Formats: sequence, C-alpha cells, structure tokens
Amino acid sequence: MGVILPLTRVPDGKIAEKALEVLINLGKQQSLREKVASLGGLQCLIDICQSYISGADHAMDEQVLEKCLLTLNNLLYGNAANKKMFTDLKGIPALLQLESSLDDGSVKTKLMQVLRTFTGSANLRQQSGDRRVGRARERIKRNTDEKDQTALLDICLASPSSLGEERGRSSSRSGRSCSRERPIRRGRGSDSDLERKPALGSLSRNRLLQESSSDDEIYDSAARTYSSGEEAGGLPVIALPDPSKPVNTATLYELSEKNYYILGQKVSFKQDDLHELRSTRDVKKVMFKTVEKLICGFMNQGKGGHIYFGIDTNSLVQGIRISRDERDRLRVGLDDIMKRFTPVVSHAMFEVLYSQVVQSDGHDNPQTRKPVKDFCVIELRLSKAGDIFLTSDERCFLRVEGKTKSLYTQEIRELIVSREERKFKAEMERLLELGRTLRMHLGFSEASGGQCP
Repeated sequence: MGVILPLTRVPDGKIAEKALEVLINLGKQQSLREKVASLGGLQCLIDICQSYISGADHAMDEQVLEKCLLTLNNLLYGNAANKKMFTDLKGIPALLQLESSLDDGSVKTKLMQVLRTFTGSANLRQQSGDRRVGRARERIKRNTDEKDQTALLDICLASPSSLGEERGRSSSRSGRSCSRERPIRRGRGSDSDLERKPALGSLSRNRLLQESSSDDEIYDSAARTYSSGEEAGGLPVIALPDPSKPVNTATLYELSEKNYYILGQKVSFKQDDLHELRSTRDVKKVMFKTVEKLICGFMNQGKGGHIYFGIDTNSLVQGIRISRDERDRLRVGLDDIMKRFTPVVSHAMFEVLYSQVVQSDGHDNPQTRKPVKDFCVIELRLSKAGDIFLTSDERCFLRVEGKTKSLYTQEIRELIVSREERKFKAEMERLLELGRTLRMHLGFSEASGGQCP
C-alpha cells in the first residue's frame, strides 16, 4: 500500500489511473476496505479532490478524478468505520466544494453517487440462489385497462375476506399462481391518456439509488431483494371500515354553494401538466388503479396538480353523479389510496372538493339558481412534494405534457438522481449564504474592535 498510494499523486495521469484502478478492485472486498482507509487511502483520495478544486496540474485530468470517486465510493460502501473516518477528515465539505466546480457529466454523476453511498445504509450481498430468483422475477409488469380495474366505491362495499376468497377461487380454477401475468387488453375505456410502459417488478427507492450500469462501481453488484406476498398478486386486498357502519364525516363533504359550475359551459383551464379532466358521469365508474396512477404522476412531477371528475377533455362541464353516501365512501377510498403509496401521502398534501353543477338559467342569483340533482364536479387538489412516490404495486408514474407516463427503471433512477441533485444544490446554497453572513458579521466585529452591534 505504501507503493500504490504515492502513485495516485504523480503528474503522469496514466500512472495515477492505473494506481486508482488497483484501489478500486481492493475496495470491492469488504475485508480490505478498512485496511486501505487506515493506511491513508481516504486522505489520499480527499487530497486528489482538493487538488482538482485548486487547479493543480496533475489533478486536471477528469479521468483521474472519476477513478478517484469510484475508489472513494467503494471504500465507503457498507463500512461505518470508514464513513466516520471520512467525516473526521472533512471529506464531505471537500465533496460539496468539488460539486460546485463541476459541470454536468459522468464525473458529477459519480460524485452524487458517493454522497448517496455515504448517507445511505449498506446492502447485504445476495446469495447466488437468491440472485437467480431475482433475475427470474425481473420480468415486465403489464397493466390491464379500466375494464379490469376495481371501482373505488366497490372496494368500500366489498369486505376484505370476500375479495381474498374471490382471488383464491380464480387462482385455483386456472391452476396457476396469482402472480402470473395477463396480457394487455385495450378497450374503449377513458384511460387512453395513460401511456403504458413496462416496469421491473418490486421496485424500491433505495434499490434504484444503489443500482448502476458501471462494472467498476461496487453499488452495481449490490443484491436485489424481493418482497413476498403482494408484489405479484395484482391489486392487494384493501382493508376498509365495514360499510354497514355509518361514517360520521358527511359534514366535511357537503356540496359547496359558493363555488359552482354551469352545466355545458367551458371552464378557463384545460388538460395539461397541472390539470387532469375526466368525463366520467357516474362515480361508480371511477377506478382505483386509474386514480392511483394519476395521483402518482402529479406527485412525482413536484408541482402538485388538480384532478377533476365531471369535466371533459374539451373543458366542458358535464358533472358526475354522486350521492351523499357515495361522497363519504369516495373519501374513504381516496384516504386508503394515499396510505398505500411509498412514501405515504399525508392528509395535509391533498384536499377533496365538491362543487355544485347548476343550470345556466338564473345561475348568477342564489335565489334563482337551479342545481342539477345529484350532480357535481369533484376536484382532488394535490400539493407539491419533493419525494418520489411509488404506487401500491411499486410502479412509478410521471405527469408529462398533459399525460400520465409509466416510467422504466432507468427513468425512475434518473428522476431520483436529478431530484436529489437539486436538494444538494439547495442545501449547499443555504450553507454558502450562511457562510457569507458569518464572514460579514465577523468582518464587522473586527472593524468595530470586537464589539457586536
């Protein structure tokens, strides 16, 4: 080790790269990571990063810096002792300073991975048998159209046991497991604006962050684990309160008399990245999976949005038929959808509004206004969020150009990376601003003889 480490700092970039490649391979072995770090490996890598920031000639080669970051990632991966040593050596401030000096590219991507490895928890390597099972389960998931979905109100009416028994009978009749795939069947439902794409099974946010396509990175060889039970069983059983018992929340969902829509007239907004317009005329046809996808897409775009039921794609008000009891059950179903996201969507992040639909004649006067019986416009308001949300079957959707798009695994990973980069930049800007404020304060104190204002 006393020979390899000095070679990483020589002016010849080719020699430095070869030395760093040796350290990359050593860092792949758990038993050698602490030894490399304790013999000065971490300090050497931090020095290379600082030399690049200062503009030293031997550190200007980005290939050397990229190999340095890969080595650093491997030494920190799954090793608490090395992470503590890296913190004591002031490694994090050096990386944050380096990040501000880099342009977007492969080197910056490697730097962000080092930061994620430092802040994340270690993954356990899979056994070879588990790895084979993982590859077998890594098949494409397909969705069925709205005909095959479960209505949101039907979920509230059905008991969990009856849903489970029905799934079991279906499985026994076919002689196959419930996890078998079904082909896509495209019908005439109003779900055509949901662009379907296959996604790998059993996704999780941590796994997506730890996977990579580079052979040099240890986080690429981290094992993939799969949960059992619900992951391949289609729509999971949803446990809701017994619908035979009264729901004492009706007063929260009264129709708004202040806000109303005029039947047949055009609203000022249209379907776009912030608005989804659904022309469903009966609330019994509002499908669980469709609503779940739409919510997921809006939450992941980071801007929030509005989902309207009772307004068609031409922005014309049609209204949706819904009774007082159905308003309560719809809210219960929406609450359950939010709980099944990963992470959970809190109550503070969404709001359900019911607005009257009235006839055009005399609508401007409350005394002559004629509401259309049992028809209203339902608006689901979603607040903006900074997290990436996965649905109950661990799929990810994004609102793009007025449509809800299903993302591939690589697209989800890129979305997470870009979102975390923005978080790091925001935090770094906050720290820099704090530093400037402190320097100004210290300068003022020195000029005034050490007396604070």
